[in-house]
Amino acid sequence: MHDSGVFLLGAPQSFAERLPAAPADIESLIAFASRAFDYVLIDTPPSFTEHVLASVDVSDALVLIATLDIPAVKNLRVALDTLDMIGSPKDARIIVLNKADLLPHLSFDAALAVDYARRVNPALKVIRTSSTSGEGFEEWLAWIEQGVAAQRARRAATVADLYPRTYYGGF
Repeated sequence: MHDSGVFLLGAPQSFAERLPAAPADIESLIAFASRAFDYVLIDTPPSFTEHVLASVDVSDALVLIATLDIPAVKNLRVALDTLDMIGSPKDARIIVLNKADLLPHLSFDAALAVDYARRVNPALKVIRTSSTSGEGFEEWLAWIEQGVAAQRARRAATVADLYPRTYYGGF
């Protein structure tokens, strides 16, 4: 556990150190973690392996992070198309466009890219961030806090359902 209270289950240092895990094991691990913690963040590789797909299947939200360049946006489009193909809910997705501070120096129209993405998914949430300037991080943190609040509400409702609504006798 980090001093901030964050727990981390990190990836192994090398491929040889990893333990074999079936996709069902990944789903079970995520289910356990989501009961134990307010928020579970899974950093996956940029390809749709069976383990990544297992993670997607049990996730409440999908955060797709891309930089502001043509190859990254093309890969983002492929990812969104793949998520559509497997039936991932469109309203559970958010795109974080990083390195927004570089926009004035690029021949890339981020507004046009977002417009195209919203033609496919009008409800798509897009946040532009910059690790250098801090732009967008308040909005990004507000989105995370909203997710934490929703998870706590779901957990409270689940716990409330475990207790009988009517008590009989000496209670």
